[in-house]
Amino acid sequence: MNFRILAVALGLAGVEPLSACAQDKAAAKQRVEENRASAPSTPGLGDFRSSGRHYQFASGIRAVALADGDTGDRALTSVGASPSDLIETRGKYVFFRKQAKGPMAAQRSANGRPTLPVAVNVRTGGLGVVPGTLTARLKPASDGRTIAAERGIELLLETSHLGAAFFRVPVGRDIPAAAAALASDPRVLSAEIDVQEYFAEPQ
Repeated sequence: MNFRILAVALGLAGVEPLSACAQDKAAAKQRVEENRASAPSTPGLGDFRSSGRHYQFASGIRAVALADGDTGDRALTSVGASPSDLIETRGKYVFFRKQAKGPMAAQRSANGRPTLPVAVNVRTGGLGVVPGTLTARLKPASDGRTIAAERGIELLLETSHLGAAFFRVPVGRDIPAAAAALASDPRVLSAEIDVQEYFAEPQ
């Protein structure tokens, strides 16, 4: 077979040359390593699981949601960051470098605009937004509203037939601490921190 003809045919079919594929893989691997490098070494944050995936809070990364008509640079400027702090934009969220101390708060205001904590997928290095919601499985006859009131969190939804309840951690509260307190409740079978890792790209 004439390999030159094969190469031309692959190009016409839209198949990328191997060198381009290798470059894409190398760039993706580099981004994974950079995201993993942002994972915290701060004691107390630790690892956690969500929807069967292994995550770690990234203390050096925050996310801000794009407003209607917003641009990434404008969003960064509004929270006191610069374009050089940009990591990536996915869906409606802009991920940027921001060193933060103290608890991993459900939201942290920057110049009056809320920013959200970020978690790193330990296996893939992908970044996910932590919106401050918790998913719990409750024991039979347990009342999610009572649990929420006693734990100082907000009940969003309870499905008694499935034994599941969804809670929101108040703004400024530490998410890992709230999740641990909920999981330790004798009326709760399990509690997880929710992570949004996959996003619909804007049209």
